[in-house]
Amino acid sequence: MRCPHCTEPSTVKCGKDGNGYQRYRCSACRKKFTEPHALAGRQVSMEDTVRVLSMLLEGMSVRSCERLTGINRDCILSVMIEVGESCRRFMESSIVKHPAAYIECDEQWAFVLCKRKTAERLGKDTTICGDRYVFTAIDRDTKLLLCWHAGERSQNDTWRFIDKLFKSVSGRPTINTDGFTSYTSAIPATFNQNVDYAQIIKNFQNASGNSAQVRYSPGAISSVTKTVICGNVHEAEIGTSRMERFNLTTRMTLRRFTRLTNGHSKSIRNHDAMLGLYFAWYNWCRKHATIKTTPAVQAGVATERWTLAQLLTEAARTQSVATSSCER
Repeated sequence: MRCPHCTEPSTVKCGKDGNGYQRYRCSACRKKFTEPHALAGRQVSMEDTVRVLSMLLEGMSVRSCERLTGINRDCILSVMIEVGESCRRFMESSIVKHPAAYIECDEQWAFVLCKRKTAERLGKDTTICGDRYVFTAIDRDTKLLLCWHAGERSQNDTWRFIDKLFKSVSGRPTINTDGFTSYTSAIPATFNQNVDYAQIIKNFQNASGNSAQVRYSPGAISSVTKTVICGNVHEAEIGTSRMERFNLTTRMTLRRFTRLTNGHSKSIRNHDAMLGLYFAWYNWCRKHATIKTTPAVQAGVATERWTLAQLLTEAARTQSVATSSCER
């Protein structure tokens, strides 16, 4: 355990605080500190935190968690924001220059408070509400989520997402995306042409009518077009099926992504914090059905499957060390 004040590793155990968390004393600066955890300064135990966050990660709403646990929803949201932001920073610092050979990217739609057309009709600020897309990149072989970015489906946010992807991987990867035009310029320029990049475009039939089957059923695919943008990509390797399956997992697991319900996020900060928590949990804690372990273990980022408590503690410890380094 490193001291958050002087960052020296020479610390010894020194009892526990009132909430039962381990306390340490630094042998160098003689200062005492509590083991970094996601609930520092809060009157909520780690056991209750893990229980509540596990419910949120399995698709339950905040009010359902409040009814089942007796913990106030404001406290649940406050803890979720703190944990989610620390998990986002932990994931960004942990997945750097990963040797991913095949990468699939996509953007998934959700909305905050109301949909964009409603926000424009009511004259609301579309920077704090409306449509919210999350860009994600997944390693096809290990199923590791390499990076993510939440924002608008625009050229600016696409470049920011690809910049994060560039920092997350190494070597010359093969990248597959859908037909979103902003990828065409962002990926070759960011990777300085040191990338094999192709797009797959699926064309759907225009269904007519207003029946429930037409309105709520997915459209039938009429044709598929595969195009190599730069580099050399075999046609058989072009596809985004793993990414689409990951999108299904996200939409089935996160309550905020469930369609045709009122479980959507009410603020951007809550929305992005839950994404940070979910993606870190997906990489380090959730056992993948295909690879029979977690993506982090499969990719060599971790040696064993973590519990949610381990993830929260490690994320808080990383944040504590980073904060003390900035102060110095």
